[in-house]
Amino acid sequence: VPALAATACFSALQPMAADQYQFAVLVGATGLANSVWMPSVSPLLLDSTNEEERAKAFALRQMAQDTGSLVGAASMGLLAGMYGIPAAIHTTAVLQGAACAFFHFRGARGVADPDAG
Repeated sequence: VPALAATACFSALQPMAADQYQFAVLVGATGLANSVWMPSVSPLLLDSTNEEERAKAFALRQMAQDTGSLVGAASMGLLAGMYGIPAAIHTTAVLQGAACAFFHFRGARGVADPDAG
């Protein structure tokens, strides 16, 4: 969750960069934060699914990730074309922040043992 929050913060700061060097640092920091939280999805699936359902869970995760990449890029491109690039970047940051809040509150409840009856 902290790396996802960092991704949202770095993304939100990108339109405020004073020059291309600050922007490049923020994009690099966003990429670094993404590289920390993206691989953590697989262990979460392993912990929250039973052995028989894991293949389906991984396939669904990949489908959702691919669909999100396509729909996200297309919709943010449309938003950037209509309202400007900063609006699209801030919208992405807000959506990432909302995902972070979702995972934080879901994690606070705990995950049920998938192997328990």
